[in-house]
Amino acid sequence: FLADIVASLSVLAICLPALWRSIKIHFDFSFIRVIFRLSAFQLLIEIFAWVLSLSDRLLIQRMLHSTAEVGIYAVGYIFGMAVQFLINPVLAAWRPHMYAVNAKCQHGFVSQMGEFLPVFIIGCSTALLLLLATSPDLIRLLTPSQYHRAGSLVLILLAGQMCAALSNYFLPTFFLKSRLHLVSLAYAAAAAANIAANLLLLPRMGIAGAAWATLVGYALLMALNFTLSQRLIRLEVPWLKIIIVLIACAS
Repeated sequence: FLADIVASLSVLAICLPALWRSIKIHFDFSFIRVIFRLSAFQLLIEIFAWVLSLSDRLLIQRMLHSTAEVGIYAVGYIFGMAVQFLINPVLAAWRPHMYAVNAKCQHGFVSQMGEFLPVFIIGCSTALLLLLATSPDLIRLLTPSQYHRAGSLVLILLAGQMCAALSNYFLPTFFLKSRLHLVSLAYAAAAAANIAANLLLLPRMGIAGAAWATLVGYALLMALNFTLSQRLIRLEVPWLKIIIVLIACAS
């Protein structure tokens, strides 16, 4: 906890001097109302995201009555989330660029979002394959022998996190149209699907069932975010390129 505070203050100390020159303090109550409304939906998104990412461990402990199984699953989940560490910096740089493009021309936003999607999928797939190749050896190297079974979960969890990264790709559309309530509904549905899948699969498959439930939840989130974003701004999606990329990665 203290380390997180120190890290956050360090980032603030680095960024604040650069930001201070462009900050103008004034009150616009209509703008503040919009911010509070969007913040309320963002809070719901964070709550449902927490349920989606952590409920499986709570259910493992309650249904399998084993903290050891929770630990093994947690190790696999950490390595599965590594794909997010590689992809999130790309998304963090991509979103401001797309907002700037949309400010100039919405057609440019639509075109670039569609054109970059196959490149983004290639990046996600490359990260997934790299982590899939290295994770089993890293797990054996970094953890005691009782956690080595986590290696069998990594592929499923990596696929789930890749779906999560792809679901985040479409978020700029919701921010531009101020439709975060749709994202909160997508996260709520994904969290509910994750819990239902855990309840169904954990008694039958053990912690592997929890991994599959995670994939189900994030795959649904990806599908919903894509479908809902298309209703707001229809992207020019190069489906043929995407299919070729997915076939190449699968082979």
